Amino acid sequence: MKKILYSIFAIAMATCTFTSCEDVPEPYDIPGGSGEETPSTEEPTGDGTLANPFNAIAANEYTSKLASGEESATDIYIKGKVVSIKENFTTQFGNAAFYIADTETSTNKFYIFRALYLGNKKYTSGDLLKEGDEVVVCGKVTNYMGNTPETVQNKAYIYSINGKTSSEGGQPPITGEAKGDGTLENPFNSVAANQLAMSLGDNEQSEVVYIKGKISSIKETFSTQFGNATFNISDDGTTNNQFYVFRTLYLGNVKYTEGENIAVGDDVVVCGKLTKYVGTQGIPTPETVPNESYLYSLTKNGGSTGGGDIDDPNAFIVDPNSFGLTNQTLLTTLTLTDGTTLTFSKGDGATAPAYYTGGGGTFRMYPQNSIDINAVKPVKDITVTVDVYNNITCNAEEKVTCTSGNVSFKDNIVKIESIGNNKFVIKNAHEGKGTASQFRIKSMAISYAE
Repeated sequence: MKKILYSIFAIAMATCTFTSCEDVPEPYDIPGGSGEETPSTEEPTGDGTLANPFNAIAANEYTSKLASGEESATDIYIKGKVVSIKENFTTQFGNAAFYIADTETSTNKFYIFRALYLGNKKYTSGDLLKEGDEVVVCGKVTNYMGNTPETVQNKAYIYSINGKTSSEGGQPPITGEAKGDGTLENPFNSVAANQLAMSLGDNEQSEVVYIKGKISSIKETFSTQFGNATFNISDDGTTNNQFYVFRTLYLGNVKYTEGENIAVGDDVVVCGKLTKYVGTQGIPTPETVPNESYLYSLTKNGGSTGGGDIDDPNAFIVDPNSFGLTNQTLLTTLTLTDGTTLTFSKGDGATAPAYYTGGGGTFRMYPQNSIDINAVKPVKDITVTVDVYNNITCNAEEKVTCTSGNVSFKDNIVKIESIGNNKFVIKNAHEGKGTASQFRIKSMAISYAE
């Protein structure tokens, strides 16, 4: 078998061009050292995150599942020792190609193909690779020709060499435990937000996510001049593992004109898009997209300020972004994870209800649209946070009705209290036109009766 593989390798070498021959993996990457294959005792480890990188075996398994030539959707982290070097870093091309494995004697290797240097930049100077160096590599991977798992050329970089990270060149390393899934009910912490942003391509933007943390430092507070603010957040309010919230809008997703300002130690939930910003210096910075995020809630050292805080901590949160809908999708029936259904109807209106990505993601209810709610058990209250667009609070000019309960309005909050039923209808009873006539739902908190 080994002889056959060597023959295949020789044919490949004879037929490929000079530049593509170096893409062919080493011919001796065969388990065992004889004609008989020896089963490996090594195991795949890791989940591909910075906190728990893949080892070479897990990276091979993950990449082998991709279609031929397909690139991974996000960056992954892979950790191992350099066991052989095909091309070391040079100033000519700025990248390197090498193999990593768990140990120098491992038979399971992963091919790092033309990866960039520390800081995700082309090599100009610094430590060269040596066999035996321990590295963490971050980047996209591909199943080249359907049979060679490797990193994508110039879309991966060395995150660390023997513990030395890109912090020597700019951005501090991301450490700590990532928490949350980015939804309103389970927001990312600062570590998870950093990891998501750094997994993006240069200056690529993420989908809308929620991030929760305590303000650790402030660069710019909210002002009437620009209407936004820039600050850092972390889990504990220290500078450890902080995430950069850049030029975020105020409560209600509007520019700041008045209201209580932020301070170090305040607890916030931020909603918006993230990016891996890369400027002229080539240093990647994870942050929010300017003016594409906003304060969803602000808690002043124990006191809350607007923005959608929910009285019931056990309320079921309905987030319009959680259903995987595309922009301007017409709404029919949505089933929540607990079994409750929301059935949207055009009613006697001219326009059918739809999901829009604008405003951070909303259910847009036009005049005479309605929602039939069939809940798994009787509902006590519902708290709806609405969009504020160009200083217009989109609560249908307080013409929202419900077949059960009492409806009240305050700022960007619509509350329906004392419902007492599991089947009822919420309606936009407006009969006019324009933005003010719309009922734009940013989130809905359902409190079930005990």
